[in-house]
Amino acid sequence: MKLAKQILLGASCAMLLVNTAFAALPDAQQAAVPEARQMQEQETIGIITPAPVQNVLVTAGKIVSVEGEKITVQGEGNQPVVSVIVSDNTYILDGKDGDAKKLKKLKVGKDVTVYYSPLMTRSNPPQSQALAVVMGRNVPKTGKFFQVAEVLPAKSANAVRLLNSNHDVIATVSKDVCKEYRSIKKGDSLMLWYSVMTMSLPGQTNVEKAVILPALAEEAK
Repeated sequence: MKLAKQILLGASCAMLLVNTAFAALPDAQQAAVPEARQMQEQETIGIITPAPVQNVLVTAGKIVSVEGEKITVQGEGNQPVVSVIVSDNTYILDGKDGDAKKLKKLKVGKDVTVYYSPLMTRSNPPQSQALAVVMGRNVPKTGKFFQVAEVLPAKSANAVRLLNSNHDVIATVSKDVCKEYRSIKKGDSLMLWYSVMTMSLPGQTNVEKAVILPALAEEAK
């Protein structure tokens, strides 16, 4: 019993010394400690990936209103209800094969997943610019819109690893699922199909199918 008390007392003293030393550091050095830990935790196969951000928001559900080029979607995601503007700079895609669709296909009651800008109005519901509208139920067999932030080396010479614009997914695209995998570059937009994701940060997945989307008017400039 006496030995246990001595061990506990020793551990408490050690913790006190660590906290005291940390408190004695300048503010800049204190801030650098958790940042260094964060970078270390995010190291993946020798590559340091940026911390997650919100460059693309997502809501999956049903279209509840269509007003010209504005559709309102109610469901689950970053916003339970959101209105998005579908313009010439918006991809409208079939979730099964990634084929392009027309605005007239977006009707009340249709299942969709909308990908939109984090810049939103303060209205109710909030309004934003749609980056992509993927038609179909949001299930594993439905393709997902993916913006490439970085192209990372893969273990295999016949594959690339892609970090998305939110920095929370690394997708491995192999030659078997996309013959043009070597042409994928930073800034490209893709449709990816995958069903299994690791619990790491960023999450990692092996892509089952990939479609490189054509550049839109704004991207082509």
